[in-house]
Amino acid sequence: MRFSRKTDYGLIFLEILSHAYKHGAVITVRDVSEKYGVPYSFLEKVALDLKTAGIIVSKKGKGGGYVLARSPKRITMREMFAALERPKMMRCLESGKAKGSCLLQAVCPTRKRWQALDKKILEVLRQTTLAEI
Repeated sequence: MRFSRKTDYGLIFLEILSHAYKHGAVITVRDVSEKYGVPYSFLEKVALDLKTAGIIVSKKGKGGGYVLARSPKRITMREMFAALERPKMMRCLESGKAKGSCLLQAVCPTRKRWQALDKKILEVLRQTTLAEI
């Protein structure tokens, strides 16, 4: 199991926004892109996904950028993961004929174990907030 680069960058962006939240600061995608060497256009897409999920909000105009939509204590890693990753932790658990889903789902002898692990991982992500990272 791996998190995508999108999730890696999203977590970096959220961590920066979390620190800025304490000071009421607004953060731009450009600043994060330049400071951390993250491709600007890619980070813009990450920010849009986080905004669409209601995790961050944009501030328009001079001095504009992004801020967290609510306290880091109220944003779970599960929310962030859901905004940026596939619906399931492991591709083999995606149902039906979803792109990348496992062709052996119906006969897989390890599927129940993966389902149990997926459930536990998602529970840990639900219990972990951005403030704890």
